Amino acid sequence: MFDAVTRRPVTLEGLARDVRCGRRFRVREGESGSECTYQVLAQVLLSALAPAVPGGIRAVGGTSGTVEPLFGGDGDGSPPLRNG
Repeated sequence: MFDAVTRRPVTLEGLARDVRCGRRFRVREGESGSECTYQVLAQVLLSALAPAVPGGIRAVGGTSGTVEPLFGGDGDGSPPLRNG
């Protein structure tokens, strides 16, 4: 996954931090462009719960897509910053 604004890779751990901070985002599948935000949020939850569950939890399937912030970097409801 990569951030559509910064053009940098995004990890599930990074998205988990964003969720904890109240930041909102949308994820689109890389090939088709279809929205897969809920699937990625499920993977974020599974990765966050894995250390607390004996034997761990593993996410099914990989995710390759684009993360689009719905609001500014501060999670304050402002529109995302766009270059050019």
